[in-house]
Amino acid sequence: MCRSRTGIPFHASRRHQPPSTIECHPESVGRAYPLRVRIPRLRPARTTKEQPITIGDPRLEGWETISTFEDQRTAVAWRDQLRHLGVDAYCVADHPLDRFGRGDIYVVVPPDQWSQANEIVENLNE
Repeated sequence: MCRSRTGIPFHASRRHQPPSTIECHPESVGRAYPLRVRIPRLRPARTTKEQPITIGDPRLEGWETISTFEDQRTAVAWRDQLRHLGVDAYCVADHPLDRFGRGDIYVVVPPDQWSQANEIVENLNE
């Protein structure tokens, strides 16, 4: 029977003892599987969280502007709608937004997807 270092049976002390203080009696070694076995959990790799508004990103310099917005919530909603429809869209600002999430925000797309994005935006506006 496994007991903690205090001599209390394991089942009675397991909520109060850290795993490093649990020992098995020599009589039970080899007969029973250890009561505490750590199983590593497979965690998904951490990815960087994408910022809703990109400020001064040189990768997006040659991209075409689809629409201009003044608040972050609206711009991100339009960007997400375009992404949902298969267009690679980003929200870009030249300067940091104010504390209320307002400023000049541009929804941009790659030049080869501009016509598709423009059709989507025009149809959503109607």
